[in-house]
Amino acid sequence: MSTIFVHNLVVSGIHGVNAKEQEREQPFRISIELEADTSKAETSDSIEDTINYKEVKDIAERIVRGPSLFLLESLASRIAEKILEDKRISSVTISIEKMKIWENGIPGVVIKKQRS
Repeated sequence: MSTIFVHNLVVSGIHGVNAKEQEREQPFRISIELEADTSKAETSDSIEDTINYKEVKDIAERIVRGPSLFLLESLASRIAEKILEDKRISSVTISIEKMKIWENGIPGVVIKKQRS
C-alpha cells in the first residue's frame, strides 16, 4: 500500500456560514492523501496502473468551485466521497483550511474516510 498525495492546493470558492463568506470567494488550502496499492505501477511504470494525482486535484478544484456549502466538513466529505469512487483507493484524508478568514489563525478541518 502506498500514499499518494496532493498538498497545499489553493482553490477559491464561496463556502461558509456567515453572510460575509457567502458574498465573495475566499481561498481554501487543501491537502489530500489517499491509500492505494501501487505495486503494479512500480514495475510497469505506467500511469494507467496507479492513481493519477492530476485527476485527484481536478476533483477537489471542481467541488470547491461548485455550489456553495456552509461547512468545511461538508466540503471535505464531498471531495473524499468523489475520490473514493475509484475502487482502487482504500482510504482518503482531506484537510481544508480557510486561509484568510481571520487576521490571526487559520481554521480548518481534517476528514478521513475509508472504503466500506
